[in-house]
Amino acid sequence: MAYAATLYVVVSNNLRGTSFSQAEIKRIFLGEITSIKTGRVHLIYPSYSSDEITTLSKFVGKGGSVRDLKSYWSKMIFTGRGNPPDTAETDSELKRLLAEDNAIGVSKQATGMNVVYTISE
Repeated sequence: MAYAATLYVVVSNNLRGTSFSQAEIKRIFLGEITSIKTGRVHLIYPSYSSDEITTLSKFVGKGGSVRDLKSYWSKMIFTGRGNPPDTAETDSELKRLLAEDNAIGVSKQATGMNVVYTISE
């Protein structure tokens, strides 16, 4: 599987040092895993207009299609099986959202972040 860019799965300070498998990360980003041992997951997506969302869509098995990813979340919300992820338009907004406990998101940069997994080509 090839991805357009390298992305880093980043977490809030209370999850620093926690390890996640690739399968767990995919399930978290699809809203299938909503709680971890420290509480409810606060999921953060990149902006739906960013290059990162295409890479994330490929990684979770939605073929790189933003439309398919949005459709997936619409179905999850409509059926009551999930809550939509927050979106971060900028790195500073991502950092602000990561200040909350149990937050998990993706970033193009690793500097100054708690990285738990790397999505790469």
